[in-house]
Amino acid sequence: MIDPATIELPRFLAAWFGPPAADEKPLPESCDWLPSALREWHELVSKWDVDLSFVTRMTPPDNIKVSDGKAIFMSDCGGEWYWSFDPAMPDRVFNAEFDEPWESNSESMAEFLKHRTVMEVLFGADTRMRASLVPDELVQGILGSAEEVDFGAWQWPVPGYRIFMRGDVLAQIIRCEDGPGWDVDIAAPKAEALSGLREMANVKWLG
Repeated sequence: MIDPATIELPRFLAAWFGPPAADEKPLPESCDWLPSALREWHELVSKWDVDLSFVTRMTPPDNIKVSDGKAIFMSDCGGEWYWSFDPAMPDRVFNAEFDEPWESNSESMAEFLKHRTVMEVLFGADTRMRASLVPDELVQGILGSAEEVDFGAWQWPVPGYRIFMRGDVLAQIIRCEDGPGWDVDIAAPKAEALSGLREMANVKWLG
């Protein structure tokens, strides 16, 4: 498995979006109370002219407020799930479905933000293919030498999904709910990295 600690976000973002388009934009002093990993993430992504908000949305740092001991810093785009931190324990992440109690996430804030970044890039990629009801033996052919990333388990968007990496290629697999096999998403910065997969027999790609 790939240790998330080995994923260097500056290099990862540059592989997908090219060199930084701007200098880092430091957050105002009013944001000094936020977890250091969260501040550093916002400052890092400010160097690229890209909006990583395809499936989740980050609360603007200066809009983050504490309510009932938790500060929400992220939500899903449907407004059904929320993620927060406790200012007394800034490295811990909590998640909750709308109107449900907060539960502790297994990842530290730094690892969580890497996880979120990889997921956003995967789902927002221009070069992305999807297939459903893919049997186990064909999934292995799609993944090839890709290794699973040892991210912590999220309950959102569905429990049990797994993320893989092979160089700059990203893949996610989820057990199908409506039949045997897997739902597969795979993406790459350049179309030629996935060209061979389009020719795989018995795999019907949707994109």
